[in-house]
Amino acid sequence: MRSQKKYLFGFWVLIFIVLLRSLSLVILWYNLQGLSALNTTTSFWQIISPIEIVHLIILTIEAFAYWFLRFDIKNKRWVRLHVWLLLLAIVIIPAVITGIVFYGSHYLGLQDYTLLKIRLSITEFYRYWILIIAGHGFFILTLSKYFGAKKEIIQTHSSTEILDEFAAEE
Repeated sequence: MRSQKKYLFGFWVLIFIVLLRSLSLVILWYNLQGLSALNTTTSFWQIISPIEIVHLIILTIEAFAYWFLRFDIKNKRWVRLHVWLLLLAIVIIPAVITGIVFYGSHYLGLQDYTLLKIRLSITEFYRYWILIIAGHGFFILTLSKYFGAKKEIIQTHSSTEILDEFAAEE
């Protein structure tokens, strides 16, 4: 049994993000099926981009990495920063922007609404990638700390002489 308490915060938040993002993609597909402008039925794979699937796979792999590291996470602050930045980029900011666009369509004129959507889409793009890259930087730091700690333990027990422990008895 390991002496350190298990830490599953990163695992559960990433699973939450994957499930929420998957649900939003299914809702998108379902809503696009109901549009009368689409005379033919479109499959799920025609609507969803491959990059979305890649993102979901990467997030799932990261969640399981946190599951396997749950007893040996050295710096929990990096895990929290990683998952909060991803939650902000993937869930919170898109939800806020969706709300702004929805309410903006009711209170702004057509020209102002179009400018708002253009500005929001440009800033959302850059904000998304900056937060994703920064979040994954903290994930890489967590992994490097984990594998670096294992390497240090191995090096401290190595000796240059094989028979050093028997030489002290003489």
